[in-house]
Amino acid sequence: MFVLISDVPAPRSRRQARRLQARLRRTPAKLNTEANALPFLTESVCAAAPAWDAVAAHCGRYAACLLAPETLPLPPDSRFRRYDPAAFRAQVLFRAACALLKAAALPPQRLTVTLCDRSGLLASQAPALLPFAAGLRILTSAPARYIPVCVSAMQTAGATLLLRDRYRPAPGPELLLCCSGVPPGVPASACLLTAQSADTSATVLTGHAFSLRPTHAALLPDGVDALAFAGALTETCACPDYRDAVFSDLAAASDHLRAWFAAADSGI
Repeated sequence: MFVLISDVPAPRSRRQARRLQARLRRTPAKLNTEANALPFLTESVCAAAPAWDAVAAHCGRYAACLLAPETLPLPPDSRFRRYDPAAFRAQVLFRAACALLKAAALPPQRLTVTLCDRSGLLASQAPALLPFAAGLRILTSAPARYIPVCVSAMQTAGATLLLRDRYRPAPGPELLLCCSGVPPGVPASACLLTAQSADTSATVLTGHAFSLRPTHAALLPDGVDALAFAGALTETCACPDYRDAVFSDLAAASDHLRAWFAAADSGI
């Protein structure tokens, strides 16, 4: 379960502000059961003078998993923590990359794919990349999670996954799927697939476009990230609606990927 916080505009007069604060303190967090998922809590605060002690009392231990507007700072040295959608974002990026590679239909014998997965989160899904490249490299700090995957890939498909803890450029066209950040030393000839900004001279294709179901979009307060909301619903409330979600703009970028490959493959 998580807590979805909305910002109530501050009244103009001090008297109205005091009444609003008193009302918010008296009003317990509401349990939402309308999202095709397990319930989650909703809470309202006035960003001009948030009563965090009341929020803590209303939300209990779930105060450690908040979705709040980015403009609303959380109190320091407290038990309040924002929900981190990093794992969910990595899954969405991975699925978008697979859809993109399938649509682009690049010659696999001339392509190397490097999956940047430091935590080993995507170990079970990594074999889905094998049909798209002659070489699949895994940049990870959790090689133990990949060992069973390597054994299975060799036994079932005769394929080899190369595990590394430090990035080294591959010869020829190389596509990096950056699910855990961009490693240092990426050459300008490479192509990066990422969901965040990247300071690099390489070609970068970034996934941004993410859509909520209409019923969920209607529940989303201003300033709360849509992907984070979907991630919290999926990971903490067992919502099935985003199990196949992708970044639609990245999944549809096959023309850009083919243009990069043509240049990289010819040595331009």
